[in-house]
Amino acid sequence: MIPSSLFYDFVDAQVAFKVVQRNLNSPNLVFSVPRAKDGQLRLTMLGSQALVGSPDAVLARLNALLCEDSTSQPQKFSLRQATAGGKLISYLILPEADRGKQMGMPEEISGECRIMPADYPNRERETAVVSALVAQKRSFHLMEMVGKDSFQEIGRLSPHALPREIHEKLAANGFYEESFVSLYGEEAFEEARLKLKETWNNWTATNLDVQHARH
Repeated sequence: MIPSSLFYDFVDAQVAFKVVQRNLNSPNLVFSVPRAKDGQLRLTMLGSQALVGSPDAVLARLNALLCEDSTSQPQKFSLRQATAGGKLISYLILPEADRGKQMGMPEEISGECRIMPADYPNRERETAVVSALVAQKRSFHLMEMVGKDSFQEIGRLSPHALPREIHEKLAANGFYEESFVSLYGEEAFEEARLKLKETWNNWTATNLDVQHARH
C-alpha cells in the first residue's frame, strides 16, 4: 500500500505519477494518477474503467488494486486471502519527470509492504496491519477493507507501542509473538491463539452453511 502522507505529497505538489506493481510470475501492472482536475483525481489502469473521485477514494482503490493477484480473473481483492502468511507486495512510483524534478522529487520511489492480519474473522469488517518500506523509510499502518474494492488507511501505528488488542491479534496470527509474550505472558498468548482458532472455525462453518443454502 502507499502511505497517505506520500500520496498527498504528490496531490499537494500537483505532480502526476504512475505506480508499477512488480510481479515475479506475471506482467507488471501500471496505474496512472494525473494531476488533480476540477477538484478530483483520476485513477486509470489499462483495460479497466477509470475511477474519478476524491483523493481518499482514489487512494483506497489504488491500494486495493496493488494487493490484488494480477493473475486472477476477474480481479477481486480478498483481504482474508491476502493476509494469509503476511503477503509481500512490491511496487515502484514514477513521478512525472519535469514537474517532479521541479518539486525536488526523485525519478523513482521504490516501495515494499507486508500485509499482516490484525483481526479475528469477521463478516462485517476486516482489518490488517501493513508494514511499509517506502524510499528506505519504514512505517506501520492500520488498514481496513471498505466495501469490496477499497483498502483504506485508518491510522498510524508503531511496532514499539502497539495497542494490546491489535498486538494480541497480530501475535495470534503469527506476528510479533515474542514481544507479546514478554509484555503479557505465555498464558495470554495461548488464550489469543485459542480465540483465533475458535473464531476461525465458527467463521468457516458459517460461510459453509451460507454456501450450502445457496445450492
